Amino acid sequence: MTKPEAKRKLMDLIDAAGVNTPEHLERATKPAVTFNTIADEWEAKRLPFLHNSITPSRLQNHVRPFFGQMAIEDIRTGTVNDWIATLTVKRLEPKTIENCWKDFRSVVNWHRRQMDKPKVTWYPDLPEIPDVEQRWFTPSEVKRIVDAAKGKYKVLFPSCRIHGNAMR
Repeated sequence: MTKPEAKRKLMDLIDAAGVNTPEHLERATKPAVTFNTIADEWEAKRLPFLHNSITPSRLQNHVRPFFGQMAIEDIRTGTVNDWIATLTVKRLEPKTIENCWKDFRSVVNWHRRQMDKPKVTWYPDLPEIPDVEQRWFTPSEVKRIVDAAKGKYKVLFPSCRIHGNAMR
């Protein structure tokens, strides 16, 4: 192979690897943005405006230990599935795992919005949350509740929604 052919082949390999792009240069010259960095920013700027159902303790106990030092750009579905597996091994309830997943996704996608970038889409294998049907009061239980109520509450209980022969 001649020297010009070797140079051409090298350029083809570099182009195929994607390292000859402005994005790669920018990423190589800037320090990686880790999950902890954006989680700190999210807690300071976004968390105060959110409902109490999002708790910093879930981030602290279940999300940051796994993703903390990882570069956001390097997190893939496989990484998320590995994290979910560690939460499952810790015997967390399926609903808690789903809530941790939502917290993680919320932090990362908030950061992406701040950078005017589209949301990241992962395809995690979340544990199935059992669908337990709510118990209904029987008519005799409703009667006992109303009979036991005192004063103004006696009026409240009969006005509760009745479904068929039972009350929710």
